[in-house]
This record gives sequence, C-alpha cells and structure tokens, in this order.
Amino acid sequence: MRFAIFAIMLMLVFGCIDLPSKEEIRQDILNNMSNQTNETIVIDENPASVEDILNFSLKTNTYEYKSGENMICTVEITSDRPVQNAWLRVQGIKNTHGSYLMNKNQYVDLKEGENIFTVSYKIPQCSSCTGLRRGNNFVEAGLYHGEKLLALDTEAVLVK
Repeated sequence: MRFAIFAIMLMLVFGCIDLPSKEEIRQDILNNMSNQTNETIVIDENPASVEDILNFSLKTNTYEYKSGENMICTVEITSDRPVQNAWLRVQGIKNTHGSYLMNKNQYVDLKEGENIFTVSYKIPQCSSCTGLRRGNNFVEAGLYHGEKLLALDTEAVLVK
C-alpha cells in the first residue's frame, strides 16, 4: 500500500500523469450529472452582478434576546432582474471559539423587484459548553451567485 502511494506521488512530481484542466473536469461533471438525471443542465451565461441588486437589508425582530428565544431575521432584496440559484447565507452569534453558532444557508431564486426571506434561530443557553457569552453580537446576511458576493448587511444584537 505504501509503495502504491509512493509511486503515485513520484508520478505526480515528475509529471508522468497528465492531469485534466479545470474546464475538462467541469465538463466531465456536467456530463455525468446530465447522464444521471436525464435532464439538460443550464449554465447561466449571464451571471448576476452587484449592480443587479438594488437593495439588500437584514433586520431582526428585536435587538435584545435571552437564551431560548427565537430570533427572526428578515432579508429584503430588491433585484433589477430575475436571478436563479442565488445563495443566501445568514450567520452570526459567534461563540468564544470563533465559530458561528447560527449558520443558515439556502438557495433562492430572485424575481425582478422585491423579494423577502425569513430565517429563524433559537438562541442557545449561555454556557461554557456552547461558548456563548452574554453581550454584544452580530448577525450578517450575504447574497452570493456562484462564488461571487453580491450584497452583505450586518445587524447588531444583544444576548442577555
């Protein structure tokens, strides 16, 4: 087993293996997906841009929260055109380890005009186990299309 791994590493280092390009890998994945689903996969030739998002705002239902309460985040997006397969991420409430306790992701299709999305999150107990401390915190919402960030907004919250 070790010999096989060593042989592969040598081939990679000395160029004996011709690795495919990113485009070849991408096309292969699309072909495999198309064959598996018997559906045509449409690639957006006109990806969304920052200019397509006219308004992006994040609001929480209140500023102060106690452990166990539900926080409702509302994201309002005004789009200049329809955008399919955008990705909305709402995250926040960092613990003492630097990790987000709230991390909600969802794919969304935007229609032209106003779009409203809500995300709810139950505030965990303040404890050493969760790493949540009382005090100021933040929630942020980001809208992505592909790997491109289109809009971002942040809201301050207080955990009591």
